[in-house]
Amino acid sequence: MFKMKVAKCLFSIYLGPGFSLQAFSSAVEALRLANEVLESEIYAWRVVSDDDTL
Repeated sequence: MFKMKVAKCLFSIYLGPGFSLQAFSSAVEALRLANEVLESEIYAWRVVSDDDTL
C-alpha cells in the first residue's frame, strides 16, 4: 500500500473567557480521531487566548 502526500492543516482554537470545556474537547477529539483513522498527522491544533495564559 502507498501513502499519498496530503497537505497538513493547522487549527488555532481560541479559548475566550468562560469557554466550554465540552466544546473544546469535542473539537480536539474530532481532529485527533481523524488523524488516527488516516494513520497520519494531517490535522494539528494549537490553543490561543487573548493573554496567552491557559
